[in-house]
Amino acid sequence: MMKLNFTVLTVFFFNMMSFLSYSQTSVSNKTINISLPIKAIVDLEPSTNVSLTFISPAEAGNPLTISSLNATKWINYTSIVSSIGLNRKITARISEIIPGINIRLSVANATGSGGGVLGTSTATNPVTLSQAEQIIITGIRGAYTGDGINNGHQINLSASVQNYADIVKTDKSISITYTISE
Repeated sequence: MMKLNFTVLTVFFFNMMSFLSYSQTSVSNKTINISLPIKAIVDLEPSTNVSLTFISPAEAGNPLTISSLNATKWINYTSIVSSIGLNRKITARISEIIPGINIRLSVANATGSGGGVLGTSTATNPVTLSQAEQIIITGIRGAYTGDGINNGHQINLSASVQNYADIVKTDKSISITYTISE
């Protein structure tokens, strides 16, 4: 019986040694290629048109009033800059000046579900738009604002009379161009 136990122990020992002698350690390195594009895209949400309508006064001697529809929008953007890239900015300009009327744009700082280095609105809020590009957001780096309403920078468009002497009856459609650039 003693010899059988010794034999069993010997077989067990050699089996364990064989497991240990067959284990291996190896290291393998693989290369991963990563490509990040330089990107700058801007969008306005919701995509409905804005209506700024001047309403004639009901009583002589009173000024015009303004009615606005869909005047609140959200600027959404995505930005990936190069390693030596400059901060980005967003500018706005109108396609045409309406004599006697100011078109103004107020821009809030970014809110919502985005991330990265989001821009900040300009200190000259609200901006009176012209045909020349005017900076409305600065300091954008690698960032995204999130998509749709309640993400990005909320903007509000408004109109006011600049000079009653220049006003003539008009029904015009003008466009506002938003550009993201370095």
